[in-house]
Amino acid sequence: MNVKGLSIQDIIDMDWRDINKLNEKELRELSMRLNSAANKRLRRLEKSGQSEWSSAYAHVKKSGGDFSIKGKDTKVAIKNEIQRASDFLQAKTSTAAGTKKYKKSILDLFGEDTKKKAKATKKRATKDGAAKRKPPEKYQDKAVGELITVAQRKKLFRALDRLRENNAAAVYNIGSDVIIKELRQHQKTGARSKDKLIAALEEKYPELMEDSESRYVREQQEYQNRTDEDGQFHPLSAQEELDNPFIR
Repeated sequence: MNVKGLSIQDIIDMDWRDINKLNEKELRELSMRLNSAANKRLRRLEKSGQSEWSSAYAHVKKSGGDFSIKGKDTKVAIKNEIQRASDFLQAKTSTAAGTKKYKKSILDLFGEDTKKKAKATKKRATKDGAAKRKPPEKYQDKAVGELITVAQRKKLFRALDRLRENNAAAVYNIGSDVIIKELRQHQKTGARSKDKLIAALEEKYPELMEDSESRYVREQQEYQNRTDEDGQFHPLSAQEELDNPFIR
């Protein structure tokens, strides 16, 4: 096989039945092409400053780091590296542009601008004088899945921003969605100020990190269970994905 004549997309689109027919030399050439392209994307993510928001980047760092066939002494090991690089290159957050879109979607969900809501609430409260002021308006917050006031929401996300400043890696590994829900639980149980929310959450970091690692181990085990001895990955069916407890 003339690997040099194939584009990266050609390699990604190859049928695994054809890949399984390749000898070790051809597999190494195939893997080296993918690894080179994938590692260049990793560097571009780092250079753009988007790596901390890229779930694809985080997964690569957890699953073996930069792509390489060094130390891969069997055809199965090389094919696993081919699969890993291929998965990364197809991920939306493997590029800076894709990660920016993902970041925006997260900020839209967790950091929706509340200034207009706060201003509108204040205007309604003072329109007819203090005697006619209404209690703080509550609205359905998608991030915490419940009714919450503008003031409460602002405290949550200011706390999240501070936590990210203090330890971006921990927040990223645990997940912003988990963090914000934990902050809300502390807020409901009496931690009213931003500083108290931050302190309560940081105390819980070890437990949350352990939960995150456990989820990762289960996901990796599930991945291995769906990879045959020839290194071919078998995706779950739509129904299996619904039934699988490790799919988030």
